[in-house]
Amino acid sequence: MKKKLTSLIVLITALICTLILASCGGQSAFEEIKNRRNDIDFQLLPDYKIVCDIKGETFTGKAPSYSVLQLESEPTEFMQSFDKKYGNGFSSEKNTELKEKIDSHANCCLKIPQEHYPNWESDYKWFNDDGDTDGLTIIYFPNELRLVFYESGH
Repeated sequence: MKKKLTSLIVLITALICTLILASCGGQSAFEEIKNRRNDIDFQLLPDYKIVCDIKGETFTGKAPSYSVLQLESEPTEFMQSFDKKYGNGFSSEKNTELKEKIDSHANCCLKIPQEHYPNWESDYKWFNDDGDTDGLTIIYFPNELRLVFYESGH
């Protein structure tokens, strides 16, 4: 009886550990955004390659994340879909608050490689569905054909 109980405890422990490990890994930061954001039509994105994909760490809430997609062509349809859905779409105005927020996360919990860090001197367009820099922000750098998906977390 004692041997069966020990075997059962070991089996249950192994099962619990497997479930924990399976739920902790796997998806990239960008894949998590795609799965969570049903309001964005990611199918409209042209061919792309994920060149940077970083998840920050947090003890509570949602960790910040930063993903960079290198595109092969202009994401015209993708960007126009935001005009249709949200009315004002992407903004061409410089956003110093966004720059400061990414800078602060880059210095604490997101280790963004220099080659994938935003070139704020270059032209860019940005979109945030909250109207500020909380939540998901998408930044498009047309001279580099790059899209940055940034979540500040909480």
